[in-house]
Amino acid sequence: MRKISARTLFSADSPAFIADSRFTPASPGAAHTHDFYEFFIVRAGTVRHHVNGTVADLPAHTLLFIFPADVHSFEQPAGEAVITNVALTREMFRSAMRFVAGLPAAARLHERPVALDWPLARYLLDRAAAVRAAPDPRTRNILARGLVVAAVGAVLGAGTAPGVAAPQWLTVACTEMKREENFVAGLERFITIAGKSH
Repeated sequence: MRKISARTLFSADSPAFIADSRFTPASPGAAHTHDFYEFFIVRAGTVRHHVNGTVADLPAHTLLFIFPADVHSFEQPAGEAVITNVALTREMFRSAMRFVAGLPAAARLHERPVALDWPLARYLLDRAAAVRAAPDPRTRNILARGLVVAAVGAVLGAGTAPGVAAPQWLTVACTEMKREENFVAGLERFITIAGKSH
């Protein structure tokens, strides 16, 4: 089994690595493990995913986090599937968890596939494309952090009881962060708009 090292993917300027992968019956993915976090979104088709001895068929718009030392692989019994994979450093993952929900909530992400509605899936995929297209390392880093925070929030928010409203300050801050100049400014701008501490 192959082990992928963070040293091969990341640098100080690049704490996230994003790639698209296409699977067909003739091109299954080999079982592997790694020493960093990742999440992937199924863009199209349905992919069969093996992780730590379990198997699940994941349809389009499914998001799943993979933790360091998990053993996983992809299989495609029929047709074709495409995923967007986002690998991220341990520091970036921990930073996102501290911001969104605290480190103990990380256990709620592990091996929990979440079906995203199309607008949210499209939003995350567009953010991943923006990270790849960023013109400089600083912008890429800010956009990558925003992407990870959004993905963590999508998983942790899944299954929230209907009718449970977010606090007004959070609703306003999230709306304001959709403006490009605020989104690009990143976490510090969100904190300023929210009027809250970390």
